[in-house]
Amino acid sequence: MTQQQSYKMSFGTGGLLLNESVEVARLHVPQEPWEDTIRRAMEQGTTALPKAASNC
Repeated sequence: MTQQQSYKMSFGTGGLLLNESVEVARLHVPQEPWEDTIRRAMEQGTTALPKAASNC
């Protein structure tokens, strides 16, 4: 009889956030507050994730 090993599932978000971070950084205008950049990125749909709900 073989011994069963439990499957260890792990989730990481770092890789997903990297691409989004690069896109948001490209939208940033020097001397602009980052809050404005983030707001514009969300309005333009730079990210497909519902960040507004998770940032509350």
